[in-house]
Amino acid sequence: FYISKIIEGSGADKANLDIGNIITKIDGNEVKSISDIQDVLYEKKKGDKVSLTIKYTSGRQYKEKEVEVTLS
Repeated sequence: FYISKIIEGSGADKANLDIGNIITKIDGNEVKSISDIQDVLYEKKKGDKVSLTIKYTSGRQYKEKEVEVTLS
C-alpha cells in the first residue's frame, strides 16, 4: 500500500512516515489491499497504536523498517 498523502499533525506525520513509503504489514498482518488495513483499523480507536512495517527508498534500494503509529 503506497502512501500518497500525509496530513500534517497526523499519527503518520508524527511517526515520520513519508510520501512514497509502502506499507507491507500492519500489526504483523500482510497488506495486499486497502481492505487489509481497514480490517485492522476497524478494531481500533483514536489514540490506539498500530505497528507498521514499511519499505522506504535509500538511494536506489528499498529498505524495510517497523514503526509505531498512534491513530489520530
